[in-house]
Amino acid sequence: MKIELTGNPFVDTGLGVIATLAGLDKIDELTYDHLVKVHGHGQRIAYWNSLFKSTSMIFTINSLITHPSKKQKKKKIEIYSAMTTAFLNNIGNETIHERCEACGNERSLDLDVVARKTLVPLGEKDNFRAVGRDWFPLAGSLGSDAQALPSASRSPNICAKCLFAVHYLPLGTMLLDGRLVVFQSTSQQFWYGLVQSIVNEVQKRISAGVVETLGSKEGSVAAIRRVMAYLHDMRDDLPLGASLFVWKFTNSGTSPDCKIEEVPNSALMFLWKSVRNGLKDELEKMIVKDRNPRYSLLNSISTGHDYSRLYPFRKERGASPKLYYIYQTEVRKISPRSLKTAYNIAKYAEAKLEKKQFTTIQKDIISDKTAQNSVRRLMIQMVEENLLTFDDYVELFQTANSANGVLINWNSWKLIQYYLHHTSDFYSSESQPASDKRRSEVSRIATLILLEYVQKKGLERFRNDVLDQMRHNKITVYWLRRQFLLLAERYEGFTYRDWRKLCMLNDGREFVDELLFQMRLLWTEWICSGTLPDINNAVTLVYADTDEYIKSDNDLSDSVRGLLKLIFEDYIKKRGLEKFAVNVLQELRKNNKGLHWFRRQLSQIDPKFTDDEFWESFLVGVNGDSFRTGRLFQLHLEMANLYRRKSFKQQLQISSK
Repeated sequence: MKIELTGNPFVDTGLGVIATLAGLDKIDELTYDHLVKVHGHGQRIAYWNSLFKSTSMIFTINSLITHPSKKQKKKKIEIYSAMTTAFLNNIGNETIHERCEACGNERSLDLDVVARKTLVPLGEKDNFRAVGRDWFPLAGSLGSDAQALPSASRSPNICAKCLFAVHYLPLGTMLLDGRLVVFQSTSQQFWYGLVQSIVNEVQKRISAGVVETLGSKEGSVAAIRRVMAYLHDMRDDLPLGASLFVWKFTNSGTSPDCKIEEVPNSALMFLWKSVRNGLKDELEKMIVKDRNPRYSLLNSISTGHDYSRLYPFRKERGASPKLYYIYQTEVRKISPRSLKTAYNIAKYAEAKLEKKQFTTIQKDIISDKTAQNSVRRLMIQMVEENLLTFDDYVELFQTANSANGVLINWNSWKLIQYYLHHTSDFYSSESQPASDKRRSEVSRIATLILLEYVQKKGLERFRNDVLDQMRHNKITVYWLRRQFLLLAERYEGFTYRDWRKLCMLNDGREFVDELLFQMRLLWTEWICSGTLPDINNAVTLVYADTDEYIKSDNDLSDSVRGLLKLIFEDYIKKRGLEKFAVNVLQELRKNNKGLHWFRRQLSQIDPKFTDDEFWESFLVGVNGDSFRTGRLFQLHLEMANLYRRKSFKQQLQISSK
């Protein structure tokens, strides 16, 4: 009779132990005959379990083999052997017509009947017995409903196979952070190989008289060491897509519990590649220093977070470039191109900076904005020398423009910091393919600003008026607003909503430094390469107008926008579109018109704008701060967009005639 795995980690680990003891290469070769052959009369497993300290953690101190009231070890082994053999003999002969709650078998074992038949003849009391934590891990007991599973309502139904297999658990488990551990995996082959390696190690320890639980006194590194040892000895490649689940449990005392942690495929792939690249010793030297499980390597690779010991700290230089590269690409999914870009920036900094300044940047780049700005200036130089592209920058910093402004991933500075300490060598196992040119909204706006400026004033003026001024930090949010207002008269995508998406943080503060820096990179790249972008590629909006947008309390209300539309239409009806462009938009740009003009126009339609108190409240932001310039920008921008839409309609009418 073939013995199938059940899906229950405790039962399956027990079956994996038995298959290993039977010398099977594959778990699916396990049969009932193998169980009989390995178990014999049960004396061997009884003797081993009487020695292991893990036995009481699995079956509590009240089990047949651990109960303190039973003083004679020989008697314990006798009754324990008899009971486990009775479980084996009853596989397939269960009498309770209830499904096993561990494996789903159609029938369950009547433990009370089997125990009376087996134990009473051996001198044990004729007591009632039910499945509890002393028979099956975490099964609970009728005497303690708070610990009972399932539902604390009754003793669970378990079949003979499951009750039998779990008694081999002590040979297939280990300690991690004070809890016992069993493994599951999406790859049966990988899981069984790991169980085999643990069983073989435990057997070696038994031969040497060591009965301490595997992993004892190793803290949080025990499991990762065992997995690495197995990967090191593994003959085949890591099965495709294999993940590992770590069941950390304790069944002893009054606080049984269980916690499951996943080691995803990316983390296993990192460990496998590290071991295969001869980095096992380097990793072990790192993980022995792990004290806090929260920041341990196991937890870091399980959650996909960065691991602090990879980085230089005090006199330690951190991980080797090879280990660092594998960790970042496999666990954190950082692209090889980003790592190469970070390395190039660090290498360039070393070549261009004085030693003292370079040392300062090495130390402070993560938290010091001055150091970051120094590196940003170097990035501009690299673009001028064709050593860095805008796409390199975007990929490294994983920039994104969404509903919270143009932001960067600040953790990317850590990549540069690492390579500032490792400039002599860059490890890469793969080429760094150029990613697709990504047309972002940033590049669209940069294109329109550049081409509009060049068309009116020429390229040299753009160098002098914009790029040189940027070098001296004289291009500010006010300059960018003016460009926005100008472009809004001719192109889609320059509403206040678009401004908020690009230039405002979630808390309502304007943040344009990153947007300006990215546009500076783009302009430098285009001008130095001698190839200006095609305006036809910038006319179309990059993102959909249906993007989720959460209105701010500072936004113009629909009623005010409606009033502005009435003012605009009335003006066009009386004076025409061209005069609106000259007498309104142009005068607004020159600051010859402003808030007073808007108040006069609004008051003519809605009398409440004549009220000073109402008007002042209209010019205050939600935080109680003055919002005069922001409100004027909104009003002006609304008029510019009304003008563009009307102009477009008129052009359509003319072309259709």
